[in-house]
Amino acid sequence: MYETLGPQDEVLRSIPFIQDEVQYTLIHTIVSGEDAICYKSQDGLVMYAQTPGYRGWIWMSTQVQGQDREERLRELCDRLGEQRVPGFAGDPDVVHLFAGLYAAEHAITYQPRMELQAYQCEVPILPEGVAGEIQEATVRDIMDVARFLVEFAYDAYGETVELASRMQEADHLIRSGNLYVWKVDGTTVSMANIASRTPRHARINAVCTPLAHRKKGYASALVAQVCRIILEKGRTPILYADGANPDSNHVYQHIGFRVSGRIREIDFIRE
Repeated sequence: MYETLGPQDEVLRSIPFIQDEVQYTLIHTIVSGEDAICYKSQDGLVMYAQTPGYRGWIWMSTQVQGQDREERLRELCDRLGEQRVPGFAGDPDVVHLFAGLYAAEHAITYQPRMELQAYQCEVPILPEGVAGEIQEATVRDIMDVARFLVEFAYDAYGETVELASRMQEADHLIRSGNLYVWKVDGTTVSMANIASRTPRHARINAVCTPLAHRKKGYASALVAQVCRIILEKGRTPILYADGANPDSNHVYQHIGFRVSGRIREIDFIRE
């Protein structure tokens, strides 16, 4: 049986979930949404959280194994009913099993999209000899940030977008007070954002250094400094990295991040 899951639910503070929380920190953000579709098993060993129109995230405790795992996922399929789900994200084995059951139920197919490495950093290592300094982004940086977002869209997702389409996002990131840039002699050369905060963690995303400024340690220095800011506020920095990108994974490990699990994204294909 599955029950409605809310942002203050005790399962989000349970030991089994906290042990896996770095991988599934987005569940905290999703369940806080007004229209979120969120469920939990009665024993608190399975959670499902989805923002309508986006992939659903599923967490299943490692205590659930074998046939019990499949039975719980079948029950969750029944609980979702006819709700339209674009895809799932979660532990690779669990997501593949869940996607197969859901696809069979709805006569659709699915395909793996991206595998992410989840990282956390308890002791950041600041690289030596890197020119420049960290600054909180201001409205004067909006054109640089928008250009970085254009390049990020291409590097991360292979999408070609117009600069004008990223101006509003750049303005939003800057006004949030969570966007930081690295500057060398007044030139913005890298950026990183604190995307969300939970009781125990803060997630970094939108790490981008334009091609002309790469291989100089700017992103490493910036992210390490952002980690310090997060740690000073009593949270542990975390982030997700594309498992197929060895360069970014090497950078994060070099400045003190350690692997804390994998996440597989799967999308459904509808005719």
